[in-house]
This record gives sequence, C-alpha cells and structure tokens, in this order.
Amino acid sequence: MTPATRPHPPSLRDCWNARSRNCFWVAEQFGYRVGSLISWAALRLGLSPNTLTVAALACGLAGVAVACLPGTTPLVGGLALLVGLLGSCAFDCSDGVVARLSGRTSGFGHVLDKSCDLTLSLVLAGALGVTALSQPTALVPDSWKPAILVWSLVPKQVFSVVTWLRETLRHGAGHDDQPLDRSGFSRAKRLVGNLTDDAPYRTGVALSWMAGWYFEFALVMHAAFATITVLYLYVNRKNFG
Repeated sequence: MTPATRPHPPSLRDCWNARSRNCFWVAEQFGYRVGSLISWAALRLGLSPNTLTVAALACGLAGVAVACLPGTTPLVGGLALLVGLLGSCAFDCSDGVVARLSGRTSGFGHVLDKSCDLTLSLVLAGALGVTALSQPTALVPDSWKPAILVWSLVPKQVFSVVTWLRETLRHGAGHDDQPLDRSGFSRAKRLVGNLTDDAPYRTGVALSWMAGWYFEFALVMHAAFATITVLYLYVNRKNFG
C-alpha cells in the first residue's frame, strides 16, 4: 500500500464522534472527553480495546489500594479514589471507541468490560467497607457498620447486571441505534441515570471518604440503587418476560 492510499489514523474528532450516543451527561462530558484522548493515543500505539478495559480496572484498583493503605489520611485516600475511579471511567469509555474505530468489537470484549466493572464495584465496596469499620462515623452506630458493609455489596451489583441484561436485549433486538425518547417519563429516567451512573457514584464515594461519611453515603446510596432496581424491573417487565 502506497503512502497516498494508506488510510489515515482516526483523529480526535473521529474518536469523539464514535462515542456512545445514549450515554449519560456526566459520562459524555467527562468520561468521553478524556476517553477520546486516551482512545486517540491507543489507536496510534496499537493498543487493543481489551487492554484499555484491563487498564480501567487497574486504575480503579490502584485508587482503592492507596485509600486502604494503613496510615493514609482520609484526604489523601479520597483524592486517590477520585483520580483512580474517574480515571477508570475514562479508560472504560475509551475501550468501546477503540473497538468501533478499529473494527475489533467482540462478544468477549463486551463480557470482559462488564466483568471488570463488576469486579471493581465489588472490590471498591468491600475494601473500603472493611477499612472504614475502624473509622469514626457521624451518624451510623458502630453496630450497624457490618450490616451496611454487606448491604453495600448487593444493590449496585444487581442494578448493574439488570441494566446490562436490558442493554443486551435491546442490542439483540436492533434497538441500540434508535433516537432517544424525549418524553417526560424518559427524561425523568435519564435524570435518575445521571445520578446513579458510575462517574457520579464514584465521585460520591471519593468525597464521602474524604469527609468521613462513607457509611452514611453507602447506606443512602445503596438504598437508592435497590429502589431504582425494583422500579426499573417493573417498568421494563415486558422486555424481561
């Protein structure tokens, strides 16, 4: 192939335009903006989408590890969580872009992406919960902490699995490229989605860790996830039938 006919590598604009069109606002404005730069660099370096997926997991785990190190102050731990978890979101947004632009989408990559997301979510809740058992809390009694730790391992993971199954069913039915529904009910669902999406949730985890309110945040946030999951299953009951 001559230089004149060799295809040009995707530009930053190409990477931005390859983002998911049905993503939530925070994911689009933060995750995909930073992820576009990561995907642009990855395409030039020849990195595979699966490499970026694993990098997203490693980035998040690194932030959790720093926060849980003995002697780490809440401020330093919270900053490490903020950088590591939001960095993980950016890598997570970049892997799909690279897969689409390089023609390397695969079922394995999709499963790997969701598996890494669930792994990070479980390690995040488990490691932070165990570390926070010995930390003072403002409102939560010490006797409640073990129960909240166990509780924090369930609703977010169930919610992630349910929405993943729903996305898979929509993709299999050919609905993934449909325009967004602009009805009032759909707008309300997207508002809830923007509040429970990974980037806002992980930001809340980091900020609550800095403030010493981790168990209070976990109790309220996972109660919200449980409620939203029940409502989500009810609204989409025909699609799961």
